[in-house]
Amino acid sequence: MTIFRRRAGLFALLALLMTMLVMPSLSSAQESGTISVVGSGIVAPVFEALAAASEAEAELDVNITGTSAGLTALCNGEADIALANRPLSIDEEGGCLNNNVTFVELLIGQNIAAFVAHPDQDFALCLSAIDANTILEPSAEGTLTTWDQVIGDFPIVDIAPQLPAQNTALYALLDGLIEGDGLRADADYADDEQAIIDTVSATNGTLGVVSLSSALEAGDAVQILEASVGDVPDCAAPSAENVENRLYAVADSLYAYVNTASLEKAGLSDLLDDMVGEDAAAVVVGLGISAPTTTAYETARTALADGLTGRQFSSELTEFEISPSVSGAVTISGSPIAISLFDTTTQIFSSIYPGVVITPTLQGEVAGLRQLCNGEIDIAVIYEAPSTEVNENCAANNISTVTVDLGAEAVVLVANAGTDFLDCLTTDQLATIWSAASTDTVTTWDQVNPDFPDTTITLFAPETGSDITDLLLTRSAGAGAVNRVDTELDDDVLYRAAATANVEGALTYMSWPQYNQVLENEQANIQLVGVGDDCVTPSAATVSNGSYVLARPAQLLINEIALARPEVQSLLWFLFSDEAFTLLGDSNLAGIEFGDLPDKRADLQAAFAQAQTAANDALAAETFSPEVTAEPGSTDAEATAEAELETAATEELVATEEAEPTAEAEAEVETAATEEAESADEAEATPDAEATEEA
Repeated sequence: MTIFRRRAGLFALLALLMTMLVMPSLSSAQESGTISVVGSGIVAPVFEALAAASEAEAELDVNITGTSAGLTALCNGEADIALANRPLSIDEEGGCLNNNVTFVELLIGQNIAAFVAHPDQDFALCLSAIDANTILEPSAEGTLTTWDQVIGDFPIVDIAPQLPAQNTALYALLDGLIEGDGLRADADYADDEQAIIDTVSATNGTLGVVSLSSALEAGDAVQILEASVGDVPDCAAPSAENVENRLYAVADSLYAYVNTASLEKAGLSDLLDDMVGEDAAAVVVGLGISAPTTTAYETARTALADGLTGRQFSSELTEFEISPSVSGAVTISGSPIAISLFDTTTQIFSSIYPGVVITPTLQGEVAGLRQLCNGEIDIAVIYEAPSTEVNENCAANNISTVTVDLGAEAVVLVANAGTDFLDCLTTDQLATIWSAASTDTVTTWDQVNPDFPDTTITLFAPETGSDITDLLLTRSAGAGAVNRVDTELDDDVLYRAAATANVEGALTYMSWPQYNQVLENEQANIQLVGVGDDCVTPSAATVSNGSYVLARPAQLLINEIALARPEVQSLLWFLFSDEAFTLLGDSNLAGIEFGDLPDKRADLQAAFAQAQTAANDALAAETFSPEVTAEPGSTDAEATAEAELETAATEELVATEEAEPTAEAEAEVETAATEEAESADEAEATPDAEATEEA
């Protein structure tokens, strides 16, 4: 049975008193058998409800101090558990590390806000960050009252915002997302979310904000809108899954951070197991809070069972930052697959960081790999993993490489939905359909497969020279295959999709991001075609895991020494930033979702550290290896010259010890030493001069 003692922490004017009186009690509680719990007053009721539902034998001392004070106490070793309605910050994590405090991060709930509208509203079905700010910012008071003022095409209908009361967690959540201090003062504020639901359901055009649980409970009385608020690039519906995947930002995640040194306290491990167990979701939902997803609960259980410490749910927070004054040069070569990506990236990145000069010369994969292994470029863009020969060439030149995945280029086939037999095609059949040899000869579907009807084949394709045409032919007919010419060509993917939908027996192809564009356009009467003997249908999962045959991975192969340079690190960091995410999709690359970016950045940060270590080791090897013989003018000449100088100086010293020197002899020794030093200086200057000449 869990025993509670709960105290409210003191805020603002009583901060000093709290420091003097509360913190000693926290320390005392941690040293005793009592489990000290500190932190957010928003998260505390959820934690306490979960604890009350547990059968664990534990004694809890719950003290509401606020998230920041609670996390500070945890990282100072003064509390067993800190409750937080935001992730632990980088600085706070650093405090934990400095004090040798490790923690387990548990997600115990989601405080999700939902924008709701009248069920018959047929406009503003997705609120962008701009829309939300325009409607709710303080400056909208008394001036912005109808929807046509938000977007001119919207009707002249009153918005009349219905918002949660200012003392609620939902209000604080909105205030954190909307620009300005607070929200517009002329909105209607209500403590009772049902009152907001009732007003919205009765008046078309009225915009309300309630918890997701209240919105779902209202059923058909209101319409739940999508949103692309915050850094989220696309519209998404409110849900725990979308919040965890960073696709919906109007939410606060509720965390419990547990000091791992406290896990041996009586009942704590059992209590935590129950808090993420099978019955936990029902307890959380009963409080009007959204429960974490099944995946999140499984992650938490694994962390507790396997002793995994650190961030399990907040990896979006990373420490690396691009310096505004970063400068240098980055050279890129390889496959033209990424030419549009790097052309666009170069323009945007260079406009923000003009000190960095990026030179993409994408002359083909073979040329790029050769240049990389010769030390001529920093980054090579490639499709496939480098061959053994390439690895040997790089190793021969003492070049180690780091691979960074860009996702994959995928081509998908889209058929007329009424053509049932086109639900699946083999690669051999694709070769028959699209190869040049079939021009004007293979014109009905029974010529592709005798089991197919004699329906006329109608093909729509992008203009000649498309990368996805090359991918389709390479994966089906083999390298060097040529596309048939009796197809209707048009680069407008929406036109090709619409044309295919209108003709029985029609077939077209497009990239995976283009297909998603077609779906967003709500094109009807089309179907995706499965490919291969196993009839694998393209999806984000099958493209990324390689099971879909009409896809090829795009990768960056980076010289590890170059990866230690700030300008190279900054370019890669920008490429995988939230702000630049759309650049990947615009380049026809798939397989990396918006929610994957934090993990990509975490991997980059680890690679940066490893590259810096390698660079330091290489520098140390050059500095402290005088026995290595170097060619004149090479980068090892400095170390060789220094070693020779030391040897000469030693011989001179021995000679002077064996015989008492005359003044004339001493002068000769000084002259010899001076000549040696000048020779060393010249040798030291040579590599720098060569580097300047190459640059």
